[in-house]
Amino acid sequence: MPLPIAPEFRVHWLSLAAALAVLVMASHRWLWPLWGLLAVLAFLWRDPRRRPPADPLAVLAPVDGRVLAVERATDPWLDRPAWRVRLRQSPLGPFALFSPTEGKLMEHWRRGRRDQEGALYACWLRTDEDDDVTLVIDLRRWPRALRSPWRVGERLGQGQRCGLAGYGVVVSVYLPAGAAPTVVVGERLRGGRDVLGKFVHEGS
Repeated sequence: MPLPIAPEFRVHWLSLAAALAVLVMASHRWLWPLWGLLAVLAFLWRDPRRRPPADPLAVLAPVDGRVLAVERATDPWLDRPAWRVRLRQSPLGPFALFSPTEGKLMEHWRRGRRDQEGALYACWLRTDEDDDVTLVIDLRRWPRALRSPWRVGERLGQGQRCGLAGYGVVVSVYLPAGAAPTVVVGERLRGGRDVLGKFVHEGS
């Protein structure tokens, strides 16, 4: 069974644990309080296993957090009318990033531009039904810890863990203008599991 700590932090946590173990065995008893710090880091760096709902039209929350806004907007990355759902990630984690839908990674922008919400990362996903979703992560707050190893052309599964979002970041999910948001401001969502909106197709 894998260690329930985010893989991005696993080596650091294990190295710290090993170093503390060696020092404690060498009779440095005053280091015992540092085991408390290790437990806190294990909590903050936890890596939850999430099971997405059996609904292919559902768009899932990409992070654990609270809904800040549900509004009509213009997607500045695809230049189209859209619904925007904004989330503030929980400052206590977990900090994993989940794919909001199943689809192909069409493009991503790793640095972003100041005229686009100051975002340092944005990605564009397209489903097999040609529904587009843009995920934008505003990383202006420190510390920054974005990790997303996926490449353009690769496929992501609905609710699949796809990296690390950062610490307490604000995330915007742009849905097609014809989609139906299903959340309200103030609602708390779990990334990779809770639904924030649905695609609307004829006959669905």
